[in-house]
Amino acid sequence: MLIMKFLHRLFLLLFVVLLAGCAHFSATPDAGALRERAQAYWNAKLAGDLVTTWNFEESRARGQQTLAQYAKSSGMMFTKVVITDVRMESDGKGVVTMETEYFVPGLKSRKPLQQTLVDPWKWIDNQWYHVQVRAIPGGEITK
Repeated sequence: MLIMKFLHRLFLLLFVVLLAGCAHFSATPDAGALRERAQAYWNAKLAGDLVTTWNFEESRARGQQTLAQYAKSSGMMFTKVVITDVRMESDGKGVVTMETEYFVPGLKSRKPLQQTLVDPWKWIDNQWYHVQVRAIPGGEITK
């Protein structure tokens, strides 16, 4: 009986120590996770799934943009995206480089435009979020 009490207490102690250790565990930014998340985002973008892509956006994570606002802001129509590089930067930032093909609404072109794009991402609350970049007149980019 004494051995059972000892084993029971030992088990409880180990459980508490393990639980306390898990409480301090925090996911850290990782290039592999960024690549997976970026691929899922771009797969949804290629499929025209605005709800899914909106859930990947930093502006949604921070409560700065509604789905309706996001739907109005999506411009280019991508037909091909191939991730060629994923790079980690400081302060929870990451960059995904891609080879893309896309059409610009209103531009009458039968062939898609091709361009290498650098796509910024940010680590927020243990998850990667896409940073929406908007071009403004004059060719400048705003974040």
